[in-house]
Amino acid sequence: MKTELHPETAAVFHQTMTAAVSELKRKLRRKYERTYPGLGEIIRLVVEEEEAHAQELSMFPHLLLPDLVDEHIARLGLRPVWADFVWESSFDSPPALAAAC
Repeated sequence: MKTELHPETAAVFHQTMTAAVSELKRKLRRKYERTYPGLGEIIRLVVEEEEAHAQELSMFPHLLLPDLVDEHIARLGLRPVWADFVWESSFDSPPALAAAC
């Protein structure tokens, strides 16, 4: 079976893939910047590094990128902003918590 790739098809594929990866990177950055406020530069660097890694591993980097970023963020050992809120609200004020139930 012979497969020919026409230049127009290759260009459309490349443009579509580039747009998909760009949109995914934007969504990942937004998700992690909400979870870890004030760490936007670190998050940007992680996403960029893992994008390069995903492109080395596959022709379809958008399929690997979310898992690679999740894994990298987990290795950094960052505490989500909501972790402090849960800790404070559930242990520092048990009567308020019991009243809410």
